[in-house]
Order: sequence, then structure tokens, then C-alpha cells
Amino acid sequence: FDKEYDFRYSLDKAIEDEVMNSLVFSVAATVFGVFFITLSFLHFLLFLFYPAQKSNLWYSIFVAMLASFFIIPVISTISKTPGFNIIIQYSINFAIPVAFAALQFLLYSFFYKPLPRYSLVTLAALTLVITFKWFGIEFSEKMLFVFIVASIIESTRVIIISIYRKKAGSWIIGVGIIMFLLLTAFVLAIMAFSPNNNFVIKGASILNIILVLTLLLAIVSIPLSMSIYLAWDFARTNKDLQKQLVQVKLLSEKTIEQEREK
Repeated sequence: FDKEYDFRYSLDKAIEDEVMNSLVFSVAATVFGVFFITLSFLHFLLFLFYPAQKSNLWYSIFVAMLASFFIIPVISTISKTPGFNIIIQYSINFAIPVAFAALQFLLYSFFYKPLPRYSLVTLAALTLVITFKWFGIEFSEKMLFVFIVASIIESTRVIIISIYRKKAGSWIIGVGIIMFLLLTAFVLAIMAFSPNNNFVIKGASILNIILVLTLLLAIVSIPLSMSIYLAWDFARTNKDLQKQLVQVKLLSEKTIEQEREK
């Protein structure tokens, strides 16, 4: 009887923990998803009002793809339609390459004016990956992996060169990406050395809470650094415009004074 009671208690406790973990994940994913969707919509509006600033468009696409990673699992959990769940879960396969391509074009728009010609290679590769994935061609997964690795290498190259050349604001984005790499490596290292090689974060212990917060900070680090850069760039542009307006005003007053003297 005692063994049966202990077994039922353990089973109920496991179910309760699983429900609690699922609830916490759903709430956290919804909060982050809504945050990223709002951020994406805001920057898309900025692009519509000022189309010359293409970085707002690329950033809007990048953040929208990040939002899908949080929103889609929540929708699939709530939805009871198997066919619909399969479709929206499969759509993540397209969000991944689009997110990396948008990040790459975002960096190009920051540090290259106009966009480099070889950026068309990224666009062609993205089209090829999506086409292969859409038709379920055999090598689509390998192509996706190669595309992601190549995009990470190219994005890192652009940032390193921009920092080396001391381009304005490059260090802001560099800090965000370095934080992402370091925090992600920290989480993976802790989980790798956990007992029984348990790679799943469960329970509400202090260590697991720290791991979850660190992982969330790693995910937010890149969008946060991008937002800081865009805000800094916007403020710098406004200051430059104000200085130019002051100079134009002074030149105008000087010209009028010269005309009066004549």
C-alpha cells in the first residue's frame, strides 16, 4: 500500500511539475512574443514614414521572425486542430533562414552604403533554401545548416571589420553579439555538466531559474543591442540636422547682412 501510495504521489507530483513548467513557458513565451511583435510593428511604421532608412525594415523582419519562435509553440499548444498545428510548426523552418538573412542585411544597412554587390548572393541562397525546403527536397536540411553557418560567419566578419575600422556605433552591436555567444555558451556548459547529462531545464531551483534568466537574456541581447544602436543612430542624425540648421541660419543671416551693407 505504501509503495502504491508513493508511486501515485510521485506520478501526481510529476504531472503537477509538468503542468507548472508548461504554464510558465507559455506565459514567458507569450510575453516575449508580444514584446517582439510590438517592436517589429513599431520599426515597420518607422520604415513606412521614412523609407530611406532601410535598417528599420530589416530590423522589423528580423524581430518578427524572433517573435514567431515564441508565439508558434504557444499557438500549437492552445490549438486542437492537428493539421493547423503541423502547418504553423513547419513554418518555423522558413522563419529561421529569413531571420539570419534579415540580420545580415541589417548589418549591411548599418555599415555599407550602398549595400555590397555580394549581398545578392545571400538573397539568392535564401531563395534556394526556402524553395528546397518548400518542396521537401532531400538536401534541404543540409542546405539550411550551411546557410545558417555562412550567415553567422558573414555577420561576425562584418562586425569585426566595422569595429576594427572604428565605424560609429559598431561596438554597440558587437557587445550584443558577444553577450549572446558568452551567455549561450554558459548555459550549454552548465547543462552539459548537470547530473545525468540532463539538457532539459525543469523545476524551480535557484540554478534552473538562473539558467532560464540567462537564456532569456542571451535571446534578448541581440535585439536589445540593435534597438540601442537604432536609437543612438536616430539621436545622432537629429543632432547633425540641428547643427546643419544652425549653420544654415548663420550663413543666411550673414548673407542678409552683406546684402544690407551693399
